[in-house]
Amino acid sequence: LEPYGEIPAWSKKPLLKKRLVQPWRKRPVRRLSDFGRNLYERSRVRCHYNINVRQLTKYVLRAFKEGRKHPIDHLMAILESRIDNFCWRVGIAPTMAAARFMVRENHIQIRSKRVSHDYKDPEWVTVNKPSHLLKLDDEIRVRPKPRSQGLAKRHQDEDGPVEVPSHLEWDRENLIGRYNDLCDSREVGITVNEDYLINKFLGPQGVRQRHIRWFEGTTIPIEKIYNGGRIRPTPENILNMKRGFGLNARGYKRPPCLWGRKKNPLNNPWEYGSKVKV
Repeated sequence: LEPYGEIPAWSKKPLLKKRLVQPWRKRPVRRLSDFGRNLYERSRVRCHYNINVRQLTKYVLRAFKEGRKHPIDHLMAILESRIDNFCWRVGIAPTMAAARFMVRENHIQIRSKRVSHDYKDPEWVTVNKPSHLLKLDDEIRVRPKPRSQGLAKRHQDEDGPVEVPSHLEWDRENLIGRYNDLCDSREVGITVNEDYLINKFLGPQGVRQRHIRWFEGTTIPIEKIYNGGRIRPTPENILNMKRGFGLNARGYKRPPCLWGRKKNPLNNPWEYGSKVKV
């Protein structure tokens, strides 16, 4: 996967290369297809954030619901809000797998923002779920235990100073930070090719999205209901009614209004009147 882009949080070890015993017998590498390139891009993101395909698909569906104009930006913002990614970005874990270990072993605590109806300040809660999504103004700290503090400081000393993104705050001495805002698309931890990544989740082989149509010029959705057998008033259906498509059909394609009749359709669904919106 490395030839198609770096995977910073995957591993600290160098990649092993197989030594060719007989270099002259090496076969030429076939050109990678578009499907394979899309698959590689998805695998890069999956390996970087240490998640499986099922989790990534769930995040993609959520990103499509939040915004259809920039779904990849929404997807990366969701992935960057994971608690294990926070631990890696601030430098208390060398890899995403190590960050997952710290969360699973109860080394990380969070404290939510106080709400107006709370009668007392929220308390620190230990989180052992790496997929926990942080909310705005959440505070994160390393658990005040000798083992937790020692592990986090040892990782910080090994990695050295880390460039913390602008939407995060982190105090290296007290091991406490804050999640202030969504991650900007220019500060994501991994460089992603949006075209290849989104093509993997579109089309017949992609994720199943809810197809919603709206009345032209409004935000009112066109409901998918039976409505007494009437045709759904989508723009293309209305245009087909106006043009009279289907009136000359034969056999089972013949509309019900022409069953047993040759001319003058009964209750013509293609009629154009004042009640039909174009």
